[in-house]
Amino acid sequence: MAQSEQETGQTAEVFCCRCPFCDYAMEMPYPFCQACGAEICYCEVCGQPLPKDADHCPHCAGEA
Repeated sequence: MAQSEQETGQTAEVFCCRCPFCDYAMEMPYPFCQACGAEICYCEVCGQPLPKDADHCPHCAGEA
C-alpha cells in the first residue's frame, strides 16, 4: 500500500509562473502551457520560463 504525502513527510513542490506567450498563470515545470499549448523552455539557472527564442534569461541574465 502506498503511503500518503502526510505519512512520509514529503510534498510535491508546485511552482506557479506566467506563460510568456499568453500570460496564463500556470503550474511549473510543465513543458507546455496548459492554456495555449505553447512549448515552454525554462532557465537552467533560475528556473523561470524563457521568452520564445531568448538568448539570455530576462530574470537572471543566465544563458538560455
